[in-house]
Amino acid sequence: NTVVPLSVGRARSVKAVEAALATEEKLIACVTIKTPDVNGSDAKPIDLYEIGTIVNIKRMMRGDDVMQLIVQGVD
Repeated sequence: NTVVPLSVGRARSVKAVEAALATEEKLIACVTIKTPDVNGSDAKPIDLYEIGTIVNIKRMMRGDDVMQLIVQGVD
């Protein structure tokens, strides 16, 4: 239930946020990349942590190249 800020800039991630915002629940899954030299579009399952967090988007603000979110952990 922790509330935290989250920055989203990758095109795939922005699309995921926009899709989540179009739903009543406004939920997204957050999974961290563990390999520092891999970006989101090149990430393979081995590059991702196996455990993530489902978050509820509480607020979204758009910047020039990035979305700023306030999210709350759900599960």
